[in-house]
Amino acid sequence: MHVHKNHISFGPERKGFYLVAKEMFIFEKVWVRIGVMGGKQIKMFVSLGVVAAMLPLLLWGVTQAPRLTLQTRAESVQLRLWWEPAQVVIKPGQAVRLTLVAEYINQNKLIPMVKAVLKVPAGLQVEPAEINFGQAFAGRTVVGETTAVGGHAGRFELGVVEDGVFTGIPNMEVIEKKAVIIVE
Repeated sequence: MHVHKNHISFGPERKGFYLVAKEMFIFEKVWVRIGVMGGKQIKMFVSLGVVAAMLPLLLWGVTQAPRLTLQTRAESVQLRLWWEPAQVVIKPGQAVRLTLVAEYINQNKLIPMVKAVLKVPAGLQVEPAEINFGQAFAGRTVVGETTAVGGHAGRFELGVVEDGVFTGIPNMEVIEKKAVIIVE
C-alpha cells in the first residue's frame, strides 16, 4: 500500500480504504471499512440514528407543551346558565318556548355534560322539566329548550333547582339567571 501526506490510498487486499490523516506531524492510519454491513449492524445504526434525530424534537415538545393541569384540589370553576328570552309576556293558556344557554370558560378542560332539573313554580306548566345535554363543551352553547304554559295571571320565575345541576366536574359553582314569565 502506498501512503502519501493527507492522501487516501485504497488497500487492494481488503474491501475498503485507508484514511491517512496528519496530526501533529504524525501520520495515523485509520481503517474505514466500506462494504456490506450485517443486518444487526444496520438495524442498530438506523435505531441509533432515529433516536438521535428524534431526541431534540421530543425535548422541544416537552418544554413547549401547553400547560394542562389536572384538577387535584378544590378550584373555583363556574358554569353560567341563563334563559333566552330572559323575560316574556303571555296570555293564560299560551305556550312559550324558552332556551337554556350555558357558558363555561376554561382553556384546559371541557364540561362533559349538563343535566339540569328545573324549578317550576305553581301556576306554570313546563315540559320537559329536566334538561339533558350530553356533549362535552367549553365556551357558550345552547344546552336545551323547554315549553312553558301559563295557567293563570301572575309573575313567575323559571329556574333550576338549587344543587340540581350535574356536570361531571366536582366543585362546580353554578351561576343562574332565571327567566321571568308574566301571564296577563
